[in-house]
This record gives sequence, C-alpha cells and structure tokens, in this order.
Amino acid sequence: MRQLFQSRTAWTVGLVAVAAIAVGWPLSWWLRDPTPGPQHPTVWATGYAAVMGWWVGASFLLQLTWLEWAFGVVTVRRHLAQLSWLLGWFLLVIHTGIAFGVGHDWSHAEAVRHTARASGVGAGIWINYLVLLAWGADAVLLAWSPLRYAFRPAWVGGLVHGFLAFVAFNAAVVYAQPSRRWFTLPLFLWLCLEFVGWLRRRADWKAAEMLREPPAGEREV
Repeated sequence: MRQLFQSRTAWTVGLVAVAAIAVGWPLSWWLRDPTPGPQHPTVWATGYAAVMGWWVGASFLLQLTWLEWAFGVVTVRRHLAQLSWLLGWFLLVIHTGIAFGVGHDWSHAEAVRHTARASGVGAGIWINYLVLLAWGADAVLLAWSPLRYAFRPAWVGGLVHGFLAFVAFNAAVVYAQPSRRWFTLPLFLWLCLEFVGWLRRRADWKAAEMLREPPAGEREV
C-alpha cells in the first residue's frame, strides 16, 4: 500500500480520473437538459471544477521544498504539482468552452452582457481570456521546465499567481451564491495558511538561491 501511494503512475491515473469525473458528471446534466442559458448547472459546475483544480495545484506548489525546486529533485509531490496545475488549466479550458456554448450560445456579445449584469463591467470578460492565457503559459512552463519556472524573476511568479488568486476568489466567493461560499471560503483560508508557511520557508531559501545557478539537469528520487 505504501508503494502505491509513492507511485507517480498511480497518482497520475488518480488525478486524471478525478478531472475526467469533474468534467463528465456536469456534462451528463447538459445531455439530459441541453437548454442553453448562463444559469445552466453544467456552467457553474465546471466553473467550480476549474476553481478546485486551481486550488489543488496551488496547494501542491506551496508545499514544495527548496530541494524539489532548485536542486532538480523529482519527487511524487513535485510531479503532482506539475500535473495538477496543468489539469486545473485544462478544466478551465473546458469550462470556458461550455460557458460560451451552453451559457451564451457561442455569442461573445451575450457573454459581455452577462458579465455586465453579474459584475457591472462588461469588459470584464477580457479578464477571463487573460486568465486562460496566463494560467496556460504558467502551467506549460512548469510542466516543460520546472527549473526555469523556479528561477524566473520573483515578481513574475508573484504577478501571475496573485492575479489568478484574485480572479478565483472573486469567482468562487465574491460573486458566488451565498450557499456555495461556505464551501469555497474555507479553501481560501487554508490556502492563506499554506502561503504563510511558504513565506517562512522562502526566507530560508534566499541564502541558498544566491549560492546557486539554475542546474542543467534533474535528479529523480
């Protein structure tokens, strides 16, 4: 059993299966009731799936140690961080397609009007597009070259993750229905605790970071 939990293959299959269920289950609602509309349960369900994907990926990233980041030590946890971050973005892509197809009947103008009714600013729809691009670029970089990801300028990572966190919080808490906030708000509070722990560890990493250039290869444990 211990070997199973330490197997990257088992965790990969598990995460992919969870992501598939998070998409397939809401899609079954649309198959039963294909009536378009922004309040269709498939739209908000896939949206929450994307937020959960972001939360899981961010949690794993905040738990990584300096050895896993800068010294190229490939652990199950780092693999999970890379995979969950990429799968979370994939869930957002699925949600965006469903929101446009089911929620707005593939009409950008209707999406702008719905955004205006929900937030008061129709141009806010472009924030959604920016999230899609920023998260996608971040996830691909993490999957393709985690060492470059770790050694990029700190302000770049702070800007990207701060922006994604701000949008996720607004989508899942500020503009969410009150009954759903009781589920999502504790997740954000937990992530804040994870972030505080990361800041404390980061203070210890800075000295080591000054002594080391990005390594050329990786080691697996």
